[in-house]
Amino acid sequence: MQPEAVDSREASVVDESGGTGEDTSVTDENRVSIRRRKRVARIAADWRTRHSPYLVSPENADGWTRARLFPAVRSSTTTEQEMRAASVALAVMAIVPELGKQIVGLVGGPRGKIECYTEVRFTHADQDLRPDGLIRVTRGDKQWTALVEVKTGKGVMKAEQIDAYLKLARVKSFDAVVTVSCDIMPAPDELPVAVDARHTRSVALQHISWEEILAAAALVSAHGGVDDRTRAGVLAEFLRYGCDSRSGMCSFDDMGKHWVKVRSGVKDSTLSPGEVATAEICRRFDQLGMHLALQLSALTGQQVTARGASAHVDAVSRAKQLADSGELFGTLRIPGTVSLVVYHANLARERISCSMTMPAPRSGRPVTKVNWLIRQLDEAPPALRVTGHQLGSRTESASALLGGLRDDVAAILPPAGKDIREFTMTMEVAMGSKRSTDKGFVHAMTNLVNDFYEAVVASVKPAPRT
Repeated sequence: MQPEAVDSREASVVDESGGTGEDTSVTDENRVSIRRRKRVARIAADWRTRHSPYLVSPENADGWTRARLFPAVRSSTTTEQEMRAASVALAVMAIVPELGKQIVGLVGGPRGKIECYTEVRFTHADQDLRPDGLIRVTRGDKQWTALVEVKTGKGVMKAEQIDAYLKLARVKSFDAVVTVSCDIMPAPDELPVAVDARHTRSVALQHISWEEILAAAALVSAHGGVDDRTRAGVLAEFLRYGCDSRSGMCSFDDMGKHWVKVRSGVKDSTLSPGEVATAEICRRFDQLGMHLALQLSALTGQQVTARGASAHVDAVSRAKQLADSGELFGTLRIPGTVSLVVYHANLARERISCSMTMPAPRSGRPVTKVNWLIRQLDEAPPALRVTGHQLGSRTESASALLGGLRDDVAAILPPAGKDIREFTMTMEVAMGSKRSTDKGFVHAMTNLVNDFYEAVVASVKPAPRT
């Protein structure tokens, strides 16, 4: 089969896109590998009107409530809510193997036939133990088994309970203990509960949040595809159940109890980097990054990842930065985009922003380069700030709002004889005043990131290489 025609600006023998190239064709004569740059996915057009980014709800002109396979009626007790959530999730994992494989993979399990059980009972060391569930994956003559403990809403994992399950799993030669709750971990190796490290030598302890499960379900439902109509219907019903607040499968929407204190401390210059509140808000901001990545993954069909503090040193410096300047930063890696997307909060100014920096074309006059960028920003708002960074300098730059540049590009042109190295596009809005709710900080940052993706990230293309 002949390779498809590729734009000369987006094809090369060596992939220069940092791993974003996907499709590869090879000519028979010279065996030259040609890679097509991965296209940036468009965000779902209806994202503003969705009840949840993970839920695609068909409109009902009559306003009636569609009959549900899993009714999200209010539970009388927390235990009842947890039992219902565990049973629904485990059942759908077994019925819809496309989702089951995704979730098992996220907790370190292998591919294979998935069987799920609830309310399994064991006796160990004179204790009656009853985990919320058990997952068994069979592949050939090998089995992988994991005990599952579930919490919903504001439920918190108990260290002694997880320790007991780890000991049980070791005695039974099970492979893992999986915890599921609304706690979204800012790092893959972080756990919502501290346990004795000796108990995890032979048994893996894995955590997954409800939001990660819903994001995986949304990706499979809307983008991955389920080839059976009945299974697709079951998966859609699971998403409707999980996105209902009464299910207890909460998404991240709260900056925590220390949010007001930290905001006030930043304004008064009384916040200390060593305070528990400072470290907690930094951690919450990383959790926010995970939320931003998950909901954007569901809306675009791409695997978006967040990058937070990767080491203790980073966490300490971020706490100091928050205390000194009131600023927090995070980054999102999105397949096919020209660079990382940076989200930023300035608590002192009560402003949040989202930005992206991209290389300018290598050839052409500065005015040509600016016009090249402006032509791609047709859907961007006039208030978008565009900065041109001068070639040969790390500090020299000029900025202007897009609305003004559309009339006159001179505002960001460098001095005569100088050139433009790269551009930074920044969208900035007021910060939400509340720690949660639809007028809060999380909601404002989520909308900003989605707006920026829709208007800028999905529109700009990499500069020509020649």
